[in-house]
Amino acid sequence: MLVLLNTVKNYKQLMDFEKRFKFKTILAVMSVLLVLCAIYFYLNINNQKNYLNWQIQKDNEVIQVELKNVLYNTNTIYREKIQFFLNNPEIKADFSKNNTDDLYKKVFPFYSVLKSEDPYYFIINFYTADNNLALNTEIGPGMYMKSASSESFVGRVNKSNKKVSGFEFCEGNLFYKIVEPMFLNGRYIGCIEFGLRENEVVDQISNKFTIHVASIFNKNQTSASIVSSISDQGSGSNLLIHSQYNNPLFSQIKIIDNKIQPGKVKFNDKHYYYDIVDIQNSFKYDGFTGVVFIKEITQLENQFQVTVYKSLLIIILILSSVFLILHFSFNIILHKFFDLHDSVDKRLAEKSKEILKTNAELNQIFNTTGNSMRLIDNDHNILRVNRTFTTMSGISKENAEGKKCYDIFPGPHCHTSECPLNRIKNGEEHVEQDIKKKNAHNVIIPGIITSVAFKGHNGEVLGIIEDFKDISKRVEIEEALKRTEQQFSFFMDNIPVGVFIKDEESRMVYINKYLQNSILSENSIGKLPQELFSEKYATRIIQEDHNTIAGEILVLEEELPDRTGNLNSFLTHKFRFRGTDNNWHIGGVSLDITNKKKTELQLKLLSNAIQHSPTCVVITNLKGEIEYVNPSFTQITGYSANDVAGKEISILRSEELSKSIYQDIMDIVVTGSDWQGEFQNIKKNGDKYWELVSISPVKNDKGEITHFVFISEDITTRKQSEKELIKAKEKAEEADKLKTAFLANLSHEIRTPMNAIIGFSNLLLDEDVPYEERVKLNTLINENSFNLLKIIDDIIDISKIQSGKIEIKKTECYVNNLISDLYQEFSSRILTMPNKEIRLSVNKGVKRKNFTIITDPQRLYQVFFNLIENAVKFTSKGFIEFGYSLKEDNSIQFYIIDSGIGIASEKFESIYEMFRQADESFTREYGGIGIGLTIAKKIIHYLGGDIWAQSTPNQGTNIFFTLPLEPVEQKFEKNTNEDQQEHEFNWQNKVVLVAEDISTNYLFIEEALSPTKAKILWAKDGKQAVEICASNNQIDLVLMDIKMPVMDGIEATRQIKKLNKNLKIIVQTAYDQVDIENLCNSADFYNYMCKPITVENLLYAINKAFSAN
Repeated sequence: MLVLLNTVKNYKQLMDFEKRFKFKTILAVMSVLLVLCAIYFYLNINNQKNYLNWQIQKDNEVIQVELKNVLYNTNTIYREKIQFFLNNPEIKADFSKNNTDDLYKKVFPFYSVLKSEDPYYFIINFYTADNNLALNTEIGPGMYMKSASSESFVGRVNKSNKKVSGFEFCEGNLFYKIVEPMFLNGRYIGCIEFGLRENEVVDQISNKFTIHVASIFNKNQTSASIVSSISDQGSGSNLLIHSQYNNPLFSQIKIIDNKIQPGKVKFNDKHYYYDIVDIQNSFKYDGFTGVVFIKEITQLENQFQVTVYKSLLIIILILSSVFLILHFSFNIILHKFFDLHDSVDKRLAEKSKEILKTNAELNQIFNTTGNSMRLIDNDHNILRVNRTFTTMSGISKENAEGKKCYDIFPGPHCHTSECPLNRIKNGEEHVEQDIKKKNAHNVIIPGIITSVAFKGHNGEVLGIIEDFKDISKRVEIEEALKRTEQQFSFFMDNIPVGVFIKDEESRMVYINKYLQNSILSENSIGKLPQELFSEKYATRIIQEDHNTIAGEILVLEEELPDRTGNLNSFLTHKFRFRGTDNNWHIGGVSLDITNKKKTELQLKLLSNAIQHSPTCVVITNLKGEIEYVNPSFTQITGYSANDVAGKEISILRSEELSKSIYQDIMDIVVTGSDWQGEFQNIKKNGDKYWELVSISPVKNDKGEITHFVFISEDITTRKQSEKELIKAKEKAEEADKLKTAFLANLSHEIRTPMNAIIGFSNLLLDEDVPYEERVKLNTLINENSFNLLKIIDDIIDISKIQSGKIEIKKTECYVNNLISDLYQEFSSRILTMPNKEIRLSVNKGVKRKNFTIITDPQRLYQVFFNLIENAVKFTSKGFIEFGYSLKEDNSIQFYIIDSGIGIASEKFESIYEMFRQADESFTREYGGIGIGLTIAKKIIHYLGGDIWAQSTPNQGTNIFFTLPLEPVEQKFEKNTNEDQQEHEFNWQNKVVLVAEDISTNYLFIEEALSPTKAKILWAKDGKQAVEICASNNQIDLVLMDIKMPVMDGIEATRQIKKLNKNLKIIVQTAYDQVDIENLCNSADFYNYMCKPITVENLLYAINKAFSAN
């Protein structure tokens, strides 16, 4: 019994031991496993967080670069565009004369092209010097003109005559504006305003990058008008955040110490990332400090949270599974523990290789990154590449993986000690290098390559992960900035004035080469005035700098010693400005006036010699009134000092000189410049004489102009000799030039058809030539014979014109028949030209078939033929249109428009010279001896007309010529029944609304329509026309005038079309044809009639509209 009890006791003890061992074992395993799971959770979450931050940073860098690039390019492009209008002399001339109609005609075509090419909404306005709006290019002249306030950019420019740019509110929108002053011959005439709507740029950027964008302004540096107009979305700091539609997202941005730091926000259950883009170009005006953008990262944050939940779930499942397995299978596990331990290393190694293939998250990271990535083992074998690698390198995944890294998209450090793999194997954890790689397309790509170790579970290095980031755009921007800095440095070092910059303590920060080579040296940087000059000069300079820092702008004359000790005189301008560190700096420009001072002294010393000078010396006041003349003046002109005292210098002006020439000269010399030239003046006795005149301003000690000195020499004899010599020389050169040009062109143009005629004639002698080929050869001989005959006719005509024997026979000319004949002739010609794709069209200004004028029909046909032939010659593809229209000055204007190669404006006059074309190479490329336009111009002048051209290179040419309108008295015959029926209209059931503010014009239309029995309504302005159409839906047609009070015809048409888009509206106006067509396109007019309107044209236009219904 005792033995049994002991046995039971031992068994119980054994069971208790097994239970304790099992519990301790499970506890130990679970503790270790829990630690491993915690490490796994930490590493996994940390990796996912790093990936999230890396993805945000990558997108941030791309957006930063693109935003800066868009803003920089936008600012540069629009500054270049506005220069076109500033540098166009014709635009400035019309603007100065307040000729807004002609100004609009010149500006609108270029404005239209800019509008069609540009993705943004912008405005271009012209303002006079008194702040009045002269022209709004969008709505045209004379419409809704207004004045700008004196506080606006326009008012500031008109006051200072200097360029102003920045942000300004206009019509409820924030615009970036550039206002440039305009000068004509040194005279200020007004300014041009360019405005770019801010929300246009914001919309484009937002849509392109799927971000929200807002502008940032500094309250302390921004104008009051902008501060009052912007809804502050900041947090009470000095920064204003202006977003489109007051996006509430931007109110979540944190502003600390008046600065915006990158960060994340959560708004309406969505996650966002925000950052600021600092602007360092010309956009940075009027307190504008930069751009802040917000990008949604909800998807990335959600992915991160999902990863957290998945990791926790995996850990829970692992812990639960292990606990259950250990609890129920402890003994089996115990026996197999050692077997499992032996195989775990092998399984972990295999698992590390499967991670990249099986882990969807890592695979997504690897393939969606914007950088080129590849995995390389210790033997330089490429194990894996991502999609960006294949795109960037131009090498497919199949051709890359398994190959050596130094053979596929290699870098400059391959096979060297700088090889990233070698450096990682030698113990470095991270290798970053700036390199350039050449891809399969031979494109060199600059970038940053980052290499890190790829380790196994035991920490051993299995290879490297190589990340290559393309920085091409950054390099381009850096190179552009470097070029800009070089250009600025070159400019500053080559201007003939001294430029310097100092800090608040008067320490020299920058000097240009001019100052380095004169009074200072390159070692002057960082030194104070007392270190550069003696106490005498340093004390004065320090006081001047102190006043400048206090806000005073200094302009003064000063003397400073150069490096050799000689005193030089300078005119110095000092001002203050804030540097990049936001501290005050002193800027200065010094002009060396040493020679000017010496000249003034010499003039004083020579004043006594003037009295005895053999040349005329005259001194006037600023008004040009004579105060002094020397004896030589009296001797040459015959006027005594008393005769001319108080008289203007123009008393000597002969009738050949315009009255304004003296004023133009005075405008030049009042600026301090000298003028020299030749005049033909008149003496007291009436004799004319030539004199060489030099005019210089006289300044006082303050540099103010007080008088002008005229020094002249009688050169009448010399001028006569020069005139005769030049005339003889010009005749000889012109004769030789014309002879050479004529013979060269004539030889080429005659030999070309003659060569074809002789060659094809010889071929016809060959009996073996087929009949079809003979016909073709015969046609070619005829064509070349016609060309040769045309050359001979042109030579005969130009000879007659030069000798004055050309015959002009004016008789009745049926214009429409002549236009139709030309159309038939050239339509047939173009069809035979396989290399021409030209659409030919005509426009007959008068629809009556027998429209007749008095002129020479043969010569008019010849002119048109030459001009159209030129248009066909220089147009390979496009259109040619020719026709005519009647003008209000009792003339008829013909035109030929083509879309050919065009002519540069400076070549307009040369194309009318004999044997010349717009470019000498044209003769060789297109043929011709260059006398067609010469003949046309001469014939037009003989017919009493004029010719001119408008053209743009590579866009086409418009040639116009006018003839006096000499209509023929019509011979009326009894109309046939058919003719009567053609002109009889019965519109008894039609209602016509006439919008016309001039009663006589309305009475004419009413009288013309009375036989048609149409019902007529009258609106005296555009507003009445809209009201009548709104209250009467029975109206069939509207005759709309353009210029009317209250509301113009264009706006009235737009509003009527909103009421009834199918109602036909015919415009009646005195605008040119091209302007009318633009109006029709912009306001949806059905047709147009040019004033003066004939009864026939009126009925024809109305009948056409009714027939279309």
